Amino acid sequence: MSLLPSSSSPAIVLLAVIACLPAAASAGTSAEEVKAFEIFRSLAAHGGAMAQYDFGLCYERGDGVLKDDVEAAKWYRKAAEQGHADAQFKLGGRCYQGEGVPKDLAAAVGWWRKAAEAGVAEAQFNLVACYRQGLGVKKDQAEAAKWCRQAADQGVSQAQLLLGHMYYHGEGVARDEFEAIKWWHEAADLGDVDAEFNLANRYFKGEGVAKNPVECVKWFRKAADQGHATSQLLLAACYFEGEGVSKDLVMAVKWWRSAAEKGLAEAQFKLGYTYFHGMGQGQDLVAAVQWFRKAADQGHAFAQLNLGTSYFIGKGVSEDKAEGLKWWRQAAEQGEALAQRNIGVSYNNGEGVAQDLVEAYAYLALSAETLDDSRHFFASLQAKLTPEVRIKGQQRAKELKDAILARMAAKMPVK
Repeated sequence: MSLLPSSSSPAIVLLAVIACLPAAASAGTSAEEVKAFEIFRSLAAHGGAMAQYDFGLCYERGDGVLKDDVEAAKWYRKAAEQGHADAQFKLGGRCYQGEGVPKDLAAAVGWWRKAAEAGVAEAQFNLVACYRQGLGVKKDQAEAAKWCRQAADQGVSQAQLLLGHMYYHGEGVARDEFEAIKWWHEAADLGDVDAEFNLANRYFKGEGVAKNPVECVKWFRKAADQGHATSQLLLAACYFEGEGVSKDLVMAVKWWRSAAEKGLAEAQFKLGYTYFHGMGQGQDLVAAVQWFRKAADQGHAFAQLNLGTSYFIGKGVSEDKAEGLKWWRQAAEQGEALAQRNIGVSYNNGEGVAQDLVEAYAYLALSAETLDDSRHFFASLQAKLTPEVRIKGQQRAKELKDAILARMAAKMPVK
């Protein structure tokens, strides 16, 4: 499968490219295939566009003859030049992929346009990618939206999904949340998992539709049943909170597990949390640590905090204060205030690390910006420090904060 990624929207599948990839040849060619091939050869030689197209298919698939991209493209071209829309679609894919002909995006667009004008939905959708991303043609969002609507009207679910995206963000069309919802409904009714997810989010937030937790759960469940990890994560949250569905911790754990097993860090953290506290399943501190670690290894700050705590106090793992501090430090570097407080207290008490009042001051100063209990502890620490230590602590706190802000800025997407 070939994908044309877009930096601002879901990737678009180039359907023509898929269609042009040769099907796997069977082991050996049957007499019937050979006979059909000879019939197509005779008809194609007499100039019949349909026969020429079918002859090209034989070469593409290896039906009655060895696969041959050059011959396939040659016969598609003969049929395409006679106005055979499916051949135009196929030839466009060959030009795009460079199979049997030199790669030529402009030629691909030209043939796809002819097929699209003849009503080939897949060609219409391929033009959307070309116009949106400037492939073989100048970028033109309005033209992309035009072809996207034509493909969507013919029931191409990817086009319906994308057209909803265009209306939602105002790309090539006037922004219209209601129209976006309409097209996402069309795609979702055809089983498009991303459209189901989009609808669930809209019903959750009340964007383009009235806020409706029950509808939200309905669409999350449909997407979750198809294996959509984020929908599984959010459906679990609905069960956990009793939002749009009766509260059910067992079901929450079930869906968090499904998402966690797909590698979703937030779900791994949530599953670890439920194991740690025995929610929706029996308490299992060892399993909790295992799931915290999986999420922590992906940079999940809360998981790093909880993994650090598990090591520091020896819950589900052998006590190792130095290891606990290591994970707290990783969370603190992401701005997690509880981790900053824990590190500050450790430096103040000399637990797991040599006592260092400057470091204690710095970390507690950071956590005190957001945590009330840190403010009280920080105030009592300040009262017993010399002016010299306080000044050094202030300087160190600034260094830490600047480093945290720099890391956060580096992770922010470029707009």
